[in-house]
Amino acid sequence: MKTYKIHSVKYSFFMNFILKVSGFIFPLITYPYVLRVIQSDGNGKVAFVSAVSGYFVMLSSLGIPTYGIKACAKVRDNREEFSKTVHEILMIHMVSSSVVLIIYFVCVFFIDEFAAEKTLFVIFSVNIFLNTIGFQWFYQALEQYDYITLRSVMFKIISVILLFFLVRNKNDYILYGMISVLASAGSNVLNFIRIFQFISFQRLENYDFKRHLKPIFVLFAHSVAASVYTGLDVIMLGFMCSRTEIGLYDAALKTKSILAALISSFNEVLMPRMSYYTKQGNTGAFLNLLKVSMRIAVSVTLPLVLYFSVFSPQCVLFLGGSGYEKAAPMMRFLISALLPVALAGVMASQVLIPFNMEVRNLQAVLAGAGTDLALNIILIPAYGGVGAAFSTLVTEAVVLGLCYYYSRKYVKGLLQKRIIGRYLFYSILSLSVSIAVRDFFLHFVSAETEITILLLLAATFTCYAVVYISLLFVFRDSVMLQITGR
Repeated sequence: MKTYKIHSVKYSFFMNFILKVSGFIFPLITYPYVLRVIQSDGNGKVAFVSAVSGYFVMLSSLGIPTYGIKACAKVRDNREEFSKTVHEILMIHMVSSSVVLIIYFVCVFFIDEFAAEKTLFVIFSVNIFLNTIGFQWFYQALEQYDYITLRSVMFKIISVILLFFLVRNKNDYILYGMISVLASAGSNVLNFIRIFQFISFQRLENYDFKRHLKPIFVLFAHSVAASVYTGLDVIMLGFMCSRTEIGLYDAALKTKSILAALISSFNEVLMPRMSYYTKQGNTGAFLNLLKVSMRIAVSVTLPLVLYFSVFSPQCVLFLGGSGYEKAAPMMRFLISALLPVALAGVMASQVLIPFNMEVRNLQAVLAGAGTDLALNIILIPAYGGVGAAFSTLVTEAVVLGLCYYYSRKYVKGLLQKRIIGRYLFYSILSLSVSIAVRDFFLHFVSAETEITILLLLAATFTCYAVVYISLLFVFRDSVMLQITGR
């Protein structure tokens, strides 16, 4: 059985950061091309099917993606208990996936809105199977972020090459769907092959499935509730609005999703480590990492929110070209939701879940789901994608408030108002420089073509990042100095 090395938090964060950045760069390369080739109608079809199939992937996963990390991280020093835990979780996952696949195909063939895109739905069904054998939670529990990053980037590169070679006109949206599945889940095949190096799958004695069921179903309920305001908006738009409106909303949502994934990279790295510390009773190390996480959440998210809110018109023009201007207000609301998303993510993944307060986390998300569902029903018919985006912002604020209330014993006092004010001041100064660069740029060049919009965004964001990071060093920000080892 192969041994594994637990890397430092800095190394794991760096590798996961590369993974998330690749998730930012590759859509930045491909998405503008996709929108122009298959257009908003074709993109809307793929986005609709992807959102629906995503729910079925979630159903088949139950709460395993989160629970598996926590459960395996706590027993990773005990090889026998570790293997037993993996066996039990895998068998639960296989049963749930089999049941969900049956329900999935029944829905595809008997619901008219689904049957209209039958081919796409069959293609995206592969995600359910690949998700079952992917063992992502296993590798995250062992903090194998170098492996996770390398295989993911490899499949993204393959997918980009296939996309530019195969997707040539608006009728190729089916091929785009196939490539999307390959990009998101193709690497799970390698995960399955590799896991035999770590785990023996010989039958063990005294399996205890019951011990996993309650936390799995609590986290599953959390996933269902969370998906109401992370994916249901697209589905509700599909039933209430045109595919074109979905395409506009998806263009705005893509930017928010990419940035949210980038921001959450540190939380993902720390969840297994925090679970391990709580099991070992190492309170000092736990609180130190929690403080760092809170500061990183604000210092990274706040400047991103300000920049992308101000430059949202240029962002949507770059992504979709002419005709996507209406997506800019949607983007502003969705981007503004990133700050509560980041802070609530820290409190949920690093406090509530490691301390077995999954029920509290569920209560916060249920309140958010109810808020989002109610607001979507009221606002989408009148305001379309803008209403859905505003609903998301309000919902994330509600979830943050409850997560803070439940975790206040640990997080209270870790993030003072003066710290937030300092990062806000740095962000405003940096934004002022970027706006000056934008105005100077537009004085000489009209940002109407793809290349000029790209150059404008590259120049303004580079100046923004350089000024902001420089201010962190000049004023000796403690988190920046800790991360860089100075």
